[in-house]
Amino acid sequence: MEPPSTQVEFSPVKRREIFGWCSFDFANSAFTTVVITVVGLPYFSAVIAQGHPLAPWWWGTALAISQAIVLLTSPLIGAVADVRAQKKTFLLLTAAVCALGTAGLFGVGPGDIWLALGLVMVANVAFAMSENLCGSINGVGSTNGVRPSNIVFSGL
Repeated sequence: MEPPSTQVEFSPVKRREIFGWCSFDFANSAFTTVVITVVGLPYFSAVIAQGHPLAPWWWGTALAISQAIVLLTSPLIGAVADVRAQKKTFLLLTAAVCALGTAGLFGVGPGDIWLALGLVMVANVAFAMSENLCGSINGVGSTNGVRPSNIVFSGL
């Protein structure tokens, strides 16, 4: 007698869904490239922190803390999203929080150091969580067609 198959058949992917994932990836790439890497630190240091010598350290520490939050909370968020079968809902929520945190930076001006760092941390946590959720939805790390959540292992 042959063991039951663990293969899962998936329906064909629609163009609309492909466009949606491409748009999500494009937006996330823009966030991490522009806000976190290329423009964020120079703008924060020169304008918001007004050339304070500790500005790069504050920026780096805020990003490190945000990633530590992701590392510590991802297993719980992943488990809840898996058990409730609400990965796309969680993805929408994290994407919205990232967008709102980033949009909040529009109102930050010279001297608003802690507000800027707080908003960047919120946006960066949401960004990293959304990347984890996206990977688990799209089967990153899947074997034999089974799509286990990879959120538990993110950052490890």
